[in-house]
Amino acid sequence: MASRWRQQPVYSPTSPELFEIGDGDPESGVTFYPPSDDTYLFLDVLHDEIERASAMDTLSGSGACILEVGPGSGVLSTYLVRALQSVGISAVSVALDVNIRACEATMKTARAVGVGPKIDVMVGDFIQSPRWLRYRPDIIICNPPYVPSPPEECNSTGIEASWAGGHRGREVIDKMIPVFAELLQPRDESTVPVLYFLLEKQNCPSEVCQMFQDLDCSGECVGKRQVRGELLYVYKFKKRLQSGV
Repeated sequence: MASRWRQQPVYSPTSPELFEIGDGDPESGVTFYPPSDDTYLFLDVLHDEIERASAMDTLSGSGACILEVGPGSGVLSTYLVRALQSVGISAVSVALDVNIRACEATMKTARAVGVGPKIDVMVGDFIQSPRWLRYRPDIIICNPPYVPSPPEECNSTGIEASWAGGHRGREVIDKMIPVFAELLQPRDESTVPVLYFLLEKQNCPSEVCQMFQDLDCSGECVGKRQVRGELLYVYKFKKRLQSGV
């Protein structure tokens, strides 16, 4: 299925008028991850989740705190803040990236569409810094580095950090899972945080789901798409409540 964002750009800030967006190759001068096929799938999933009557019902009548890990251009956070506002839910987002250029791009995107005050960016390592556990987000979104790569690329703080996933594309993903499981801890039965997490076939999504399950999290596939050389999935994870939810 073709993405609706192909025919109708998300927002003008993602166009070359504001960013020198190339193909994601460091040699092209691009210093952050631009909107790509995985981004468009993620946007479609978020759009459909918001349109579903009960998808984000725990947010109704209250504000939403979003945490995005690895925002790249900032398109996902910017879209989600705007989309939630359009259905009457006030939203703010914290976007975290090890790449300072990605943080700058995220702020530029947010300011260009008038949601700059709603999005805060931080330069940092999600896995290494336990301070992120202070945040209690309602929604977590993450398009992780999932592409198989040499292990040494996993330590990059440049554009390589957006895709370099090490062996099977899982070295970074596997380290993220326990931190996400902690952040998904419900504050009460009416507030159950959710994580939207992108995976590729080579990552063996069933194994990733089992790792979440071992940490008392349930998961379901909410989006799937075959693109150029990749079979992409977006999963939604949340903690299982004692009642079995």
